[in-house]
Amino acid sequence: MKKTIFNNGKLLLAAIFLLAIAFNGCEKDKEEELQLPPESAFSIDLSPFADQEKSTAEPEPGTYVNIAIARTAVAFWNIILGTVVAVPAYSYVKAFEYKPVRVSNDKWKWSYEVGFLGSIYTAELYGEVIESDVEWKMYISQQGGFSDFLMYDGKCNIQRTKGYWRLYENPLAPVEFLRIDWTYNWEEKTCSVKYTYTKEGAETRGNYIDYGITTDTDYNVYYDIYSITEDKYFSILYNTTTHEGMIEYDGNP
Repeated sequence: MKKTIFNNGKLLLAAIFLLAIAFNGCEKDKEEELQLPPESAFSIDLSPFADQEKSTAEPEPGTYVNIAIARTAVAFWNIILGTVVAVPAYSYVKAFEYKPVRVSNDKWKWSYEVGFLGSIYTAELYGEVIESDVEWKMYISQQGGFSDFLMYDGKCNIQRTKGYWRLYENPLAPVEFLRIDWTYNWEEKTCSVKYTYTKEGAETRGNYIDYGITTDTDYNVYYDIYSITEDKYFSILYNTTTHEGMIEYDGNP
């Protein structure tokens, strides 16, 4: 009799254990999908320098942005953004249009096609939770061209308030050429994005542009730009509503 009760007890414990596993598994399945870092984690808005007509400010010394000077300061980054960063940035923004699938318990995958300048690309973005961080890897394949090129990778905290990206040049030269460090405040909708040119051996290695959106009422956007080849530093403040701003060039307003 005692043996029967003991065996029944063991069966009951086993059943409870299996139910607990099943319950936890169901709870896991109910977890929300992994969320992407904000779109701004890749973006720097250089539109204020694209057309002088966009500024209503008069170029009074020490008061308003001299757009002509500012456009010279951002010329290097206009080229970078319009060429080697274009596909990575566009492929990342497109990810927000798709739902990820769970690859494993802590890993998710976004998979989709991207059309850009007459070419078709397949994008596969992976996000994996590792402790309190998320590691990201984007693989790009070109239709009729290269396959599974690690175009960029990165890491952010689980709250998606800060992180970085590392961009790799091309499939034939898969070397890091750009690092993007970013922050984002979800309540205030403010952010910072810093591009640093990191390619080994390049004379422009160390060039950077640091862009941010703030809560400042006078100038809600800033640009800090440094050219290592010319050893020049620009600090620009800008108001996205009035199009007024201020510029400091090598410490002189």
